[in-house]
Parts: sequence; C-alpha cells; structure tokens
Amino acid sequence: METSTATAAKTDTPQAANQVAERPKPPLVGGGKVSAIVPSDIDSIWRLATMVIAAKMNPKSLDSVEKCTIAIVHGLEVGLTPMAALQSIAVVNGMPSIWGDGLIALVRASGLLEDIQETVEDDQEGPTIAVCKVKRKDSPSWVVQSFTRPQAMKAGLWRKQGPWVQYPHRMMQMRARAFALRDAFPDVLRGLHSAEEVSDMVDITATGSATTAPPEPRRSDFVFKGGAQSAQTSDADEQPEHDPETGVIGEQGKKSWTIPDSVVGQQAKLTAIHDLLGVAEVKADVDDIEAEHKEFLGKLGQQRKDETMKAFRDRKAELPETLEPSAK
Repeated sequence: METSTATAAKTDTPQAANQVAERPKPPLVGGGKVSAIVPSDIDSIWRLATMVIAAKMNPKSLDSVEKCTIAIVHGLEVGLTPMAALQSIAVVNGMPSIWGDGLIALVRASGLLEDIQETVEDDQEGPTIAVCKVKRKDSPSWVVQSFTRPQAMKAGLWRKQGPWVQYPHRMMQMRARAFALRDAFPDVLRGLHSAEEVSDMVDITATGSATTAPPEPRRSDFVFKGGAQSAQTSDADEQPEHDPETGVIGEQGKKSWTIPDSVVGQQAKLTAIHDLLGVAEVKADVDDIEAEHKEFLGKLGQQRKDETMKAFRDRKAELPETLEPSAK
C-alpha cells in the first residue's frame, strides 16, 4: 500500500503531468484533394459572410453581411462556390450582376460551350467594333453579337471617364460578350447581366466603380419664361414656335415636355424630369410630363419608380387646375 501511494504521489507532480499530456503528433502528409467549403444552410452562409466582412476581404460593392450573404446565395444558384461568388458577383444599385470574366467562367463550367471566338477591330481613334461568336454543343448554329463605336457614342459611353477612356477595347469586348452569352446561355446565366453593362446602364452608388455619371443637366437646358423648352435642334427653322408670355410651344398651343437627346443616363434623365416638374403650372402639365416619359419611367427599378411617382403626386397636389387670369 505504501508503495502504491508513493507511486501515485509521484505522478501527481507537474513534471509527471506534462509527460503524460504529451502525445506523439501525426505527421504532415501531402497529396490531399483541395475542395471548396460550400455551406448547406442559410446560417452557415451568414457565418461565412460575417467572417469575410470581419476580415475586410469583401469587395467594395459588398459592404455588409447582408450583401455578402445575398451574393453567396446568388452565386450558389448559378454554380459558383462562395468565395468565387464574392469575387464575381457585384451589386449595382441593389441588382446582383456578374463581371465579364465570371460570365464566361459559368458558361465554360456548364459543359455546354463548344467554342467561343472574340475579335476587336480598330483604327487610329480606337476600337471600331467588337464581335463575339459562341456555339453551344446542343445547337447547330452560332450566336453572333457585336458592339460598335457608334453604339457606344449613342449610349454616351465613348470617352466616358473611367474604364471607357482607359480600356475601350476591353469594355467593348465585354459588352459584345455579354450580349452573346446571354442570348446563347439563358439557362446557365439565369438573368444575370454583366457588371460592366449594368454599371453603364444605371447610376452607380457606393460600388467603388471608377465610372462617373454624365454631367447634371441645367434648368436652362429645358426652361424658358413660363414653360418648358423642347429639344434643341441644329436648324433654327425646325424650332417649334412659342409664345414667350404664356410658355405655349408647339402646334395647337400644346406645351412640349421632351428632354434633349444630349441628356444621357438614368440619373441625368431623372434630374431633367424633376426640373420639368418644377416649371409645371397646372395639374394637367404633370399628367403631360408623365405621359411624355411613360416608357422611361416604366424601366426604372421599383424603388426609384416609387420615389419618382411620389414626386409626381406631390407636385400635382401643389398646383391648381387652371391658371388665374392675373397669372397669364
């Protein structure tokens, strides 16, 4: 008994405890297969997004846990792993989109792409046309799309500050690629637009994009005494006649609420419409402005559309049905 007690006392010393705790460590073995961590539920996706934000490894457009979570979910739906989704998905004004390289990556991964051919032609002033030809394995014909310099100029993109000035060849190539891939592989892309295209279509807010919106229009571009001015033309004979006292222009005494073609971009056009509302004199003017720009208003995102229509209603509530004789 005394011997057993003495032995137990010895093993209770710190040195003995350390010796007992030490275990042989397994060797480092190479050759393991690398695979992505793909979460299987929303809580796991949220935890992953939280870690990305905490590590400050998120792209600028994905500046919150919520946005990272949505980007991961959207990426999983089209076949992207979580980290690939965070690098490929961009949120532009709340709309998930994907960078041009991500588009082609998804299409190649689908196994449906047989061939893709991209060319860009140019002259002394820069690229003139970008062409993208793609062929699906399950289709006998090629899908061909192009994007030209005149198209870029008409859309207000040519010489636009940012990537269009720095890398015009690349930007035209990305636009032609997006058109062709969306036409040929709608089942793979599931409505995703290219981030380059969306960045040019809508106003950019808090996305870190290098592109800038067109210059804001001035009220003097649209307004003259007592009414609204129609789009300017180069030929003076084509200018509609108007009465500078009443502001009535055009035929049959009808006011014109058009916007000059030089105003390009969603934000610029919205600003112009708000300027027109500012010079409306009666309720009917507000209705005419809405009717004139019905097609444009119908293409707005839901939030912007709601805000704009509220501005229409508020302005209409401020105006009289008709002008008082003293005001004419």
